[in-house]
Amino acid sequence: MVVEGALVSNLKATTFEFLRRAANDWERLFFAALGVTLITYAAILMIMDDVGRASAIFGIGFLSVIYSNLSRFKKFKGLGFEAELWEDKQKEAAQLIDRLKNVVSIYTREIIINKVMQGRMGGGADWKAHWKLFDELVNQHDSLGQKIDFEPLRRRLESIFIFDVCCRIGGPLGGAFQQAKAKARRKIDAKFGQPVSDPSGFDKEIALLNNINLDDQDQFIRSENENIAKRLYDSAISGSQMLKTVFDVDVEFPGKSLDKLKHVSELYENRPIVFTDELLSWSKEKS
Repeated sequence: MVVEGALVSNLKATTFEFLRRAANDWERLFFAALGVTLITYAAILMIMDDVGRASAIFGIGFLSVIYSNLSRFKKFKGLGFEAELWEDKQKEAAQLIDRLKNVVSIYTREIIINKVMQGRMGGGADWKAHWKLFDELVNQHDSLGQKIDFEPLRRRLESIFIFDVCCRIGGPLGGAFQQAKAKARRKIDAKFGQPVSDPSGFDKEIALLNNINLDDQDQFIRSENENIAKRLYDSAISGSQMLKTVFDVDVEFPGKSLDKLKHVSELYENRPIVFTDELLSWSKEKS
């Protein structure tokens, strides 16, 4: 009977300790389970190409996992010391949340940039869909209380958009320049004859002609920090003036290419850019 009583007493003590720990740990277990579930769901959404929802849900799931670990605070007797420890943990939590925001920001940036860079060699990027995705991601994070600064990402996307526009306009523009330079070269050949009557004068004019070019080198790299639309516009104007002044050759600019470049240059200087359907179409259509 004594043994039986001891067993019952130990069983009650063990049960009580289990329930006490469960009561203390339920919050941690709940957030851990919630975090794993949300991260798994986010992975499924990524496979289904639902990028907007996946990014936001991933952020919440990751935050839940982090919180489940933060909730395991050590407790010490002594109200003053315990309160001080809780304050320290709150500071740690705030720091981790800030770092989490950076992780979510990087995660979102990579999703959108990868999406923008996919399939760019075809008929042009689908910027209407890209900006829709960007707005969805920002709205999802805002609705979930994740106040993340996406302005640097927006400015980078705007720069890539301007690069696309310059590429679409710059192709026909470069073709027109090459035709004008070919015409100027024929004039030089006719002027100095064959064999060349004045080698020094011939070399000088050829050098002038070779120096007339559009400023369209390394545009993608430069687009991140420079107004490449303005540089392309300025080089087109100065080059055409030089061809006219020196060689009496006109550059036949295609369509409204110069007007478009000037407008895009002004948009760059007054960002954020307001995107209209017409403006979005410039990244796909040739001038």
